[in-house]
Amino acid sequence: MKVPEISRLYHISKEHIRKIIRRFNEEGMASLKPNFGGGRPRTFTEEQRADIVELAQIPPKVLGLPFTSWSLAKIKEVAEQKKLVKSISVETIRVILEEANITYPHTKTWKESNDPDFAAKKNESSNSITNHQKKGG
Repeated sequence: MKVPEISRLYHISKEHIRKIIRRFNEEGMASLKPNFGGGRPRTFTEEQRADIVELAQIPPKVLGLPFTSWSLAKIKEVAEQKKLVKSISVETIRVILEEANITYPHTKTWKESNDPDFAAKKNESSNSITNHQKKGG
């Protein structure tokens, strides 16, 4: 096929087709291998990534923080406060830690009471729930 025919058939510019043909003539079959650039370059240096991994492995209490375990959001906050990075997303932290074989579960929160009768009251409320049976069936 001629270059104009290929161009019309595959909706590719004639210049691009000529470039491919020229490259094939110079390099042979190797020119047909895809030449991917590997995606977007990493935003953070290896040193920054290592600092985040190291931070995640230090117990928060050792750093004088008022909590006992890390969440991804807390790692983000502390990494930015300590200027390990200017800004970073929770998802990027998850990826960095995953590459280092460190995983964190989603944070679960619950409320506690300082009421001394809390446990008894909590059990009372669960006893007041009534199971309703379906009618018919």
